[in-house]
Amino acid sequence: MRIAVFIKKTTFHKGYGGIETQNKSLCEGLTKRGHEVFVFSPKLELDRNSIVENGVRYIFVSCAFKMDGFFGERNKDNWFTRSAQRFEEEHAKQPFDVVIGQSSAAVGVIKRKWELNIKVVSVAHGTIISEYKTFLNNMVGLREWIKIVSNTGYVLKSFFSRQREYVHGSEKVVAVSNFVKSALVDETFVDAQKVEVIHNGVDGGARPIQAHPNNQPLKLVYIGRLERSKGLQNLLKAISRLNNVTLSVIGDGPYLPQLARLVKSLHLSERLIFVGRVAPEKIPEILSQANVFVYPSLRYEGFPMAVVEAMFCGLPVIASNIGGISDALENGTTGYLVKSGIIADLRDTIREFVNKPDLIRKMGDAAYAKAQREFNLDTMLSKYEKILEDVVK
Repeated sequence: MRIAVFIKKTTFHKGYGGIETQNKSLCEGLTKRGHEVFVFSPKLELDRNSIVENGVRYIFVSCAFKMDGFFGERNKDNWFTRSAQRFEEEHAKQPFDVVIGQSSAAVGVIKRKWELNIKVVSVAHGTIISEYKTFLNNMVGLREWIKIVSNTGYVLKSFFSRQREYVHGSEKVVAVSNFVKSALVDETFVDAQKVEVIHNGVDGGARPIQAHPNNQPLKLVYIGRLERSKGLQNLLKAISRLNNVTLSVIGDGPYLPQLARLVKSLHLSERLIFVGRVAPEKIPEILSQANVFVYPSLRYEGFPMAVVEAMFCGLPVIASNIGGISDALENGTTGYLVKSGIIADLRDTIREFVNKPDLIRKMGDAAYAKAQREFNLDTMLSKYEKILEDVVK
């Protein structure tokens, strides 16, 4: 198949995260299976118009990407208009068989799909109300209260137009977790049969590590964006009251200065390392040096890739029971789900691994087995292929 993929950012852009990583794996995996894949994305800060990487062709569209308020789409250079025009140019050269839209990125094509004679499958990584609830739950200071006006306008526009446009305008919608599917059905009233859950897949990982000896520190690791909504401030407070525990933080983001100050005030400098962003291929090596992966999120996550990556490396996981995270974990078997934002719950769960180090190997083995069984890349690709083939028929 000749496949066009629409996404608002790629791994070539600054500040990319799980959605962009998942999209890269999906596109490169489909290419390896013999499909021809083109990715359309805003140019933003990039200095090139196109690039080919691992068989996938990326086309970067010059456009006015930010469309604030209710009238942003009147700008003829907005992303939805320009992306549809650029797609039409490529479609005229050689027709595409199907379009994949990451979230609402393909709305411009969806609005013209009958004219362009193309079918669309969209991927939902979350919902607009879930994102808004995350924003409200993490508001701090006057600046956040000022932002609430513009954010509420964006939410209303997305809730009543963009989200419903891409959900109802697509032939099929993929939700990355059962939580996302349920929220999407509630918010858009889409027929549940139209939405299929496909969990994000990962291309393997290192074998499970050995449990740490009783006389060595418990080595915790976190991988992800450094934002207040990721809950790292709660993790720091939790480990400050525990002995024999260290933490490595992998990633970057706007919340780093606040976290650094908190580390100093809690006297954690000798037990915590900010590693920064690392190349994806280096992640398994870093995870293999840890004992437990911790994901203390305050966000209504769709299905975080970092959790699955840790499981593939044989790490038990402590994660907030919020959003779609529970799709990945079996509480008490592959790790523990804790109450989001409750520091005492997080602290006591970490202490469980300190006091019972044998759990590290036992739960780590179970996490690895579950990841291999349910979240491998081949399983994800096969499910996407089937949906795409059924839609094209």
